Amino acid sequence: MSRIYRRAEMKRRALLLTFALSLPFAAGASAAARPPPARMGMFVRWAQEPDGTDRGGREAFLRAREESLNLPPSSLVALDYFGVDSWAEMAKYNWIPAYWRQKNPARKLIWSIALTMKGTALKEVAAGARDADFEVAAKSIAASQPDAIARIGWEMNGDWFPWSAGGVEADYIAAYRRVVGIFRKASPRFTFAWCPGAGRPNSSPELAYPGDDVVDTIGLDIYDAPSALAPTEAWKSGLEGPFGLRWLENFATLHGKPMHIGEWGVGLKDAPDNPYFVDKMSEWLRRHAGAIAFHVYFDAPPSELDSGKFPKSRERFMKLFSGAPR
Repeated sequence: MSRIYRRAEMKRRALLLTFALSLPFAAGASAAARPPPARMGMFVRWAQEPDGTDRGGREAFLRAREESLNLPPSSLVALDYFGVDSWAEMAKYNWIPAYWRQKNPARKLIWSIALTMKGTALKEVAAGARDADFEVAAKSIAASQPDAIARIGWEMNGDWFPWSAGGVEADYIAAYRRVVGIFRKASPRFTFAWCPGAGRPNSSPELAYPGDDVVDTIGLDIYDAPSALAPTEAWKSGLEGPFGLRWLENFATLHGKPMHIGEWGVGLKDAPDNPYFVDKMSEWLRRHAGAIAFHVYFDAPPSELDSGKFPKSRERFMKLFSGAPR
């Protein structure tokens, strides 16, 4: 068993090196700057005036965050979503990849792709009933970000998305694999991030793993949520509990894949300000930096750092994840 583990670990590190080389940082970054642990990304709000007038989309907020963290321009990876509420919404989103490219062609994108919509069973997607919708999405993204990361059907082990895999894992796997095939036809440079949610919300994500040939990185979405436990014990639960960070380490190693954190943040479900969670996430990310392709802080409600709800967490984040000592 140890020989299998070592072989998987060697494969994972080789894949990580290849993957990391596909995520170029902006030229001219100071050699003295302290980089964030692994490659950092963010999801941010859309910048607009009170009357709805566009002020530069999410790119404007990302640039502001890079400046506040003293990071090189375009170094943050952008997380965005390609329609999550309906097939009609997905069709209407085909202009957004080009908008990103117009605002900053150097920005690396992670696109979260809904695997199905309410009213459409996963087995229908697996049978090809919505191929045309996914072809529009894949071609739209490929035209502007041909090397994007596609995060298809994330948090499948929960029960809050229509693509919940609990009890229909075979359908989820078949649907996921079909959509990956569509995206690969649009651009062979796409990479695919498979991302359950932390904890045991509804089902085991292991039963919904779609296969090493259609997954480039294995990840986890993890948030600080309200708990009766002390912050130290709550963190231990997230680290060592069912499908927590320790599980991610072991499962990624077993499959020879780099890890990623698809979303993380404070304040889920009105959880209080908790700088300890930020401390421990930074510690974990740094400890495993050589095995992590990227991590994404969800810098929008409910976890927005500038909301005024999390002053201590914000202070810790700005210190721990800045590009230079503060």
